[in-house]
Amino acid sequence: MIADIQAKLDAGEDFATLATLYSEDLGSKEIGGDLGTTDGSTFPEPFESALAELTVGQVSSAVVTDAGFHFIKLLNEQKAEAPTLAERHDFIAEEIAMAQADSDYVELLDALPDATYNSTDLIEAADSLGLEVKTSDFFGRSGGEGIFTNNQVLATAFDEEILHNGAVSDVIELGDDHIVIIRQADYQPSIIKPLVDVANTIKNDLIEEQAVERLALKADSIKTKLTVLDDVEKLAVAEGLEWQVALNVTRAQSGYDNNLLGYIFSQAKPNNQPIIGSLLLSNNDYVVTKLSTVKAGKLPELEEQQKARLVQQLAQQQGTAELSLFESDKRALADVKVF
Repeated sequence: MIADIQAKLDAGEDFATLATLYSEDLGSKEIGGDLGTTDGSTFPEPFESALAELTVGQVSSAVVTDAGFHFIKLLNEQKAEAPTLAERHDFIAEEIAMAQADSDYVELLDALPDATYNSTDLIEAADSLGLEVKTSDFFGRSGGEGIFTNNQVLATAFDEEILHNGAVSDVIELGDDHIVIIRQADYQPSIIKPLVDVANTIKNDLIEEQAVERLALKADSIKTKLTVLDDVEKLAVAEGLEWQVALNVTRAQSGYDNNLLGYIFSQAKPNNQPIIGSLLLSNNDYVVTKLSTVKAGKLPELEEQQKARLVQQLAQQQGTAELSLFESDKRALADVKVF
């Protein structure tokens, strides 16, 4: 087939037509094999090398990469003038600063465990490395503020060695450029608070629970009545309730509670009879719902240029995914011997 395609190209047949007929790249074949642009680093090295030898309008001979055989046609070329040193000064300075910061960070990662090993006081280690020691407020197992909302930090803080033996933690990486080491400064065992301190909280919780239970019973009653009554407005007025009709609501409709939207769109499509449901919202409001009609959504209309761009993006994503799978497969099958 490669020889046949080469012969047709040599005979002057249209490149885009041949790409549509023969290409196995599902993302680009429908747009004549158009792969977009490259700065010299987008495609595999053999592909880029062959492309660099072409002039505008010229088609390469067959090029082999890990993804298969390629015929390449250069459609357009834009050569940018190299920026002056003055124009690039700030960028270069920032890159140098970032490189230095990365180097300092790596050195810190290496030095920090040794500096804090068996340390009874983090201040000396922090001073030697130019770091800052911070002391948190008391917090419980459910978390506190700042880094103590992080589950990994919480688990470390309540580890037996940290909690009761005064050990210093290992380095905890919270992000690519954020690390911490923790040590217990003080500890207060958990206690049962006196009733007088929590009486109001308990009272309010019980009142809230009873209110929710009453609302649930009321919602069940309303749902039962809705199964036999068609006039929602009349029922709402009789029961002293607020009611609202919503038409053409979408999954991402603004102005509605997200949990309510999720609940509505999790319902089955009504078949002859409306679907009656109820939901407790996060603000403790109870909502009774009546889903009457579900209409299929419509995809937005796209211009041809937008479609082509979208196809190109999907093609690149698919190509990247396929290349990753290919590399993974090769690594899995590789027989590597270390001497």
